[in-house]
Amino acid sequence: MKKSIVSILLILLSTVLFAQNTTALSYFNSGAQEYINNNTDKALSIVEEGLSKFPKDEKLKKLQEKLKQKKKEEEEKKKKDDEKKKQEEQQKKEQQQNGDDKKQQNQQGQDKKDEQSQQQQGKEQQGQMTKEQAEKLLEAMQAEEGKVQQKLAKEKGKPVSGKVQKDW
Repeated sequence: MKKSIVSILLILLSTVLFAQNTTALSYFNSGAQEYINNNTDKALSIVEEGLSKFPKDEKLKKLQEKLKQKKKEEEEKKKKDDEKKKQEEQQKKEQQQNGDDKKQQNQQGQDKKDEQSQQQQGKEQQGQMTKEQAEKLLEAMQAEEGKVQQKLAKEKGKPVSGKVQKDW
């Protein structure tokens, strides 16, 4: 009878211990699966729940340490990303303000260039002739050239003619 009670107690004790390891193992597996899926917060909550039931389980403790370390790294990375975003936004604002200033300067410079080109065009137009003026000048030059040709012909003693004689 003592043997049967002891054997029943041993069976019950081994069953309880086996059930604890399986349950702790299931918490570990669930937490590890969430860690793999990048759900650090959920994995940490599963592992902490497992540790509340099984505080002496070494696998759960190590997984908890790993999860806390990863969570800390994620927070640091998030802070760095936030700071980088703020810096980029600040630079964007500065560039935009500089761009606005440059646009104003460029606009003023363009206005000055336009004004100068208009003045230069006005001067060129004063120096340029209209079509009528050019025709009158051309006629006057042709008349002058005709006079010069007649004068040369008289000096050489050749008859004045409009045609050029060929000397072959």
